[in-house]
Amino acid sequence: MRALILAEHAEGTVSKAGLEAAGLALALAGTRGDCAFALLGKGAHEAARELAVTYGVPAVAVLGKGLFPPTSWAWARAVWDVFGHAPPEFFAAPQTTLMSEILPMLAARAGGFYASGVEDWHAGQDGPVFLRAAYSGKYAMETAPRVRPVFLTVLPGAFAPLAPVEGAEARVTEARAELPPSPVEHAGWSRPLESGLSLALADSLVAGGRGLGGPEGVDLLRQAAALFPRSAVAGSRGACDAGWLPASSQVGVTGATVSPKLYMACGISGAFQHVAGMRGAGFVVAVNLDPKAPVFLHADVGIVEDLKVFLPLLLKAAGENP
Repeated sequence: MRALILAEHAEGTVSKAGLEAAGLALALAGTRGDCAFALLGKGAHEAARELAVTYGVPAVAVLGKGLFPPTSWAWARAVWDVFGHAPPEFFAAPQTTLMSEILPMLAARAGGFYASGVEDWHAGQDGPVFLRAAYSGKYAMETAPRVRPVFLTVLPGAFAPLAPVEGAEARVTEARAELPPSPVEHAGWSRPLESGLSLALADSLVAGGRGLGGPEGVDLLRQAAALFPRSAVAGSRGACDAGWLPASSQVGVTGATVSPKLYMACGISGAFQHVAGMRGAGFVVAVNLDPKAPVFLHADVGIVEDLKVFLPLLLKAAGENP
């Protein structure tokens, strides 16, 4: 095995971001037989079987006490317990909050190389060269690891997801991790209450960032969103962390990945973490005071203006021309 894909699963299903990480792993490994999925915790065997049958890639279900609810400490220890005796050359995972904690821990344990937010790669003279954003997306950095194993978290939307194959054999194995008592206790989780149309179902999204200046700017977003059918309000991590918008509204690496027909980014600088979540948008309008904001590199239409000036003008024009 040359590449291992660490994938999170819910109710037996792996996310699209996990399949995109698998797409990179397959490109690095060369053949489906040279890479494998690793699924951990509750429902791991069912998810592993579905992946193996659907995508023709061997899958390992890692079982053991303390793997559910998941903690980065337990999962990192379990992965190393099972695969550390003969680690593959590459470990790939989607850039989620959990995986962004696990892979650096594994890299430190293995004495390997870690790169986060991988967006592309190409073959170099001495092995693969990985491309990732630097300085909030203003620059692109190329990294060529000199040591093995290599641990990579993959930006959502950066790679084509692994394609299904027909007639694949269900190559599934089970492995049991023996973990010592955990120093980490899972304190529980809660799902935020959502109101209105979900981000995934909306045809139009009007998103706000730190340029909102405070919760008073959110009402402008709601009024602008109301101009479009099947619309919803979204936000950057900065706006959600500030409490101006609920966490369920966040778009980006640690939020939702969306693909609306229209995405209007208001007061959002365009850091790569946010851009990764709205790559799939059909048409992007950016409103920002800073003419050099990275968001304009991803916009079909760019408006250099304060959102608190532009949105009232938009609402007024819409009112005059219903």
